[in-house]
Formats: sequence, structure tokens, C-alpha cells
Amino acid sequence: MRNYLKSIHPDKEKLYIFGTGTIYLLLISVIYYNQPLVTLLLLPYLYFWYHEQSTKFAKKKKKEMKNEIREFLQSLVNALTAGYSMERSIPIVKEEHIMLFPEEKSHLLAGIEKMERGILMNVPMEKVFEEFAVETKNEDLIAFSYILNTAKRKGGNLIFVLNKTIDSIARKNQVEEEITTILAGRIFEKNIMKAIPLFLICYMRVFNPDYLSVLYTTLAGRIVMTISFAAMAGAGKLADAMVEIEV
Repeated sequence: MRNYLKSIHPDKEKLYIFGTGTIYLLLISVIYYNQPLVTLLLLPYLYFWYHEQSTKFAKKKKKEMKNEIREFLQSLVNALTAGYSMERSIPIVKEEHIMLFPEEKSHLLAGIEKMERGILMNVPMEKVFEEFAVETKNEDLIAFSYILNTAKRKGGNLIFVLNKTIDSIARKNQVEEEITTILAGRIFEKNIMKAIPLFLICYMRVFNPDYLSVLYTTLAGRIVMTISFAAMAGAGKLADAMVEIEV
């Protein structure tokens, strides 16, 4: 089954993640060891970097998709309120969706187009919508698809159900935005604190290189820098976990 979610091409996303990760390791190698070749020894860290950044990309896409789904359902309820059937509403919804979310920025447009093709091929609306909802992996759409299935068989007020679904999505988005706003200052402070050790080391290396030379020329110094880097990385992970709140 074709995936409905449109996103950055997987190969480009991987290239970006591994590219930024390699640059990060190169900076660490130069700042902490003054040896660019140490990057080769740190390459296994790219495995963890990839999974961490992939998770961030996925969360960003999920948030963007929630906004698209809300607008999609709002357009659908507007079309139904105007007197169109579910089948005739989809082309109208698609045109409105394109105006709000151009093809290169939309995660749902491919799915909406496939719904339209399914309807033209006389596939039952409830079946088309169910496949669309399952592919998006959005609980609100999945729940609505079941309600649509029931309403098609036994009758029901689809406009009322849609309005309740939209209201539910809007309230959840509002809670997420409030949490993001509350945490914004703490996240900024966290990022500053994570960057301060790097800036301090760079500052000392530029303006007083002899002061740190022992850390780069002796075994004890390299051990101290390794412990320092491990402590900084651990503290950074802990700080990230403290401000990570799932809604």
C-alpha cells in the first residue's frame, strides 16, 4: 500500500543527518583533541546521532501533519455544510488544501489525490477514507473513519462528528503550543549551557593557547579532555530529557 505521507526524500534526509553529524564530530575532534583524524574513532556515534535526529524529524512532521489534518477536516465540514456529499466534497477539499499547503510542503496531498481516484473508480467512500486514515496513523482520522463507516450503514450526523473531531484536534494542538511556549525559555537556556563549554575552550585556545597546550600534548591531558567531553555529552542528554514533554 502506498504511503500517503509526503516528506523530505529519505535519501536527502539521511544525507543531511549524516552530514551534520560528521561535521559535529569533526568539531569535537578539533576542539577536544586537536586531531581531526579522531573523527574516524568517533564515527560509531553517528548511529546514535542518526536515531536521535530521525526522531526529531518525525516529531516535526507529525506536528505539521496535525495542522494539515485539522484544515482538511475543516474544509470537509464546510463542504458538507454547503450541501455536498462526502464523495463530491473530496475534490473541493483537495483544491482548498493545495491553496493552503503547496505540494512540496504537504504531507497529505498525495493521500487526498488517491482518495479522489478511488472515488472515481467507485470504491466505497468509507473504504477509501479508512485506508487514508490508517496510512496517516492519526488517531483522530482513524476514529472518524470508523464513525463514517457506521454512519454510512446506519445513518448519522457527519457534520456534528466532524466538528467534534476538529474541536478535539484544536484543543490538543493548543495544549502542545502552551507547553512549547512555557518551555521555550528553558530550552533556550539549555542550548546556551550546552554551548558554553565549547565556547570557553575555543576562547582559551585563541587567546591563550599555551594555557591548554598540556591537555593536547600529554596522555593525562587527553584523558581529562575525554572525561570532560563524556560529562558534557551526558549532561546534555539529561538536559534534553528534562525539557522533553510528550502530549
